[in-house]
Amino acid sequence: MHPFIIYILKSAFITGIFYGYYHLLLRNKKLHTFNRFYILSAIVLSMLAPLLHIEWATTPITNNPSAIKLLQVIGASGYDEQPLIAATNTFQFSTLAWQLYFATVLVMLVVLAAKIVQLYNAKRNAVVTKRGNVDIIESTDKAAPFSFLNTIFWKSDIDIDSPMGKNILRHELAHIQQYHTVDKLFTRIILAFFWMNPFYWLFDKELSMVHEFLADEGCIENNDTSAFAEMLLHAHFGNKLTGIIQPFFHSPIKRRLTMLHKTNATRHAALRRLSVVPVVAATVLLFSFSVKEKVARKTTHQTVIIVDAGHGGQDDGASNAAGIKEKDLTLKISQTLARLAPEYNIDVLQTRTDNYPSLESRAKAAMGTNASLFISVHVNKDEPNEPKHQGYELYVCNKNIKYNECKLLASAIMGTLNSAQTTLKEKNLMVLKGNSVPAVLIECGNIDNVQDLATLQDDQQLEQMCRKILAGVVQYSNVKK
Repeated sequence: MHPFIIYILKSAFITGIFYGYYHLLLRNKKLHTFNRFYILSAIVLSMLAPLLHIEWATTPITNNPSAIKLLQVIGASGYDEQPLIAATNTFQFSTLAWQLYFATVLVMLVVLAAKIVQLYNAKRNAVVTKRGNVDIIESTDKAAPFSFLNTIFWKSDIDIDSPMGKNILRHELAHIQQYHTVDKLFTRIILAFFWMNPFYWLFDKELSMVHEFLADEGCIENNDTSAFAEMLLHAHFGNKLTGIIQPFFHSPIKRRLTMLHKTNATRHAALRRLSVVPVVAATVLLFSFSVKEKVARKTTHQTVIIVDAGHGGQDDGASNAAGIKEKDLTLKISQTLARLAPEYNIDVLQTRTDNYPSLESRAKAAMGTNASLFISVHVNKDEPNEPKHQGYELYVCNKNIKYNECKLLASAIMGTLNSAQTTLKEKNLMVLKGNSVPAVLIECGNIDNVQDLATLQDDQQLEQMCRKILAGVVQYSNVKK
């Protein structure tokens, strides 16, 4: 699964937890200021939490350097990888999905920008009346009266000096003084990029209601809620919300009237506020913390290994229906092994970056170096009319001059991978038979298998796999010292 999809799913799950808490304990409670900042904070945290990676080192990797169970090798037919695989015109669903996503983002941003431009054009072409730092203009817009930033768009048939007009004016001034438009612009931008998250839409709707509750409270004079409620009931409503303005007659009147007549004291208000802390903390920790295995053993002497990322350059290797390429996955595995290796007293020499070294040069990569073994990493793929693959496949070649050590190395790695779906096979491959050091090729999962691909694309799971491979190298190296 693509990392962005995983991020969206995690973010939506976190937002769902936050919204569930809000709906159960905070919605329609007289905690308007707290609710406003809770909603905004929940949106921000749900975007950031999936990006956090806090590691907690606990479970040690256990390996016994004195015993490696030598595993049986299964014969396998096949040929070396063929460079420069011809490109195909296969339709990629992932390309269409990305196009639809970005098209939706673009449309929503354009619509938002158009609304803002429309409001500024209306202001520029109207007569502006100043009241302090607030601009008031007459508008024929059906949504009027409404506010946007520091401007009130006033309906021409409402007398601003009448009791009703004064109440509406105080209401809109409260929106402006509390910067509600900034909140709405923020949520609209978030919705443009995360339109597929249903909980953001629900939070946006609730935030608009909380704004109305706050503005209603701010415009009531001398605690006269009855007069304001009567004015609301006589006012017409139901105009379409444009998303970024504060229309006075839009919000559902029933909830506003109910909130106006509630007492200031909300039962267990302090407890409702405080209980947010453990809920937020537990949710963030759940999606941010990962268990990192301690490196229980290192090689007893500095060990240098060659790691060969299969394919590269114009040779994509295998690819799946989503357009994910083997060459990119193998390079990521190689780079992760190189990054983690110093923790195990191992140095990694990589055969490539994004180029394509010949098979002969890969096989001879250890020559002229102090490398003591060679590991080539690949990713499997399902072939028509053949059994489907899952898990790891390790290959050795009986024509390698150190064949017995190749089997020992492969057995050690298989032991630390500790997967029931792991097989050891024999195959006549150039990178294995042409090597002067013990050499193993590892098929690190199947690009067509959902579970295997998820492991390869998730940084934490990939790191755990690479640590197990390095632990196998440690076990082999310490036995061979």
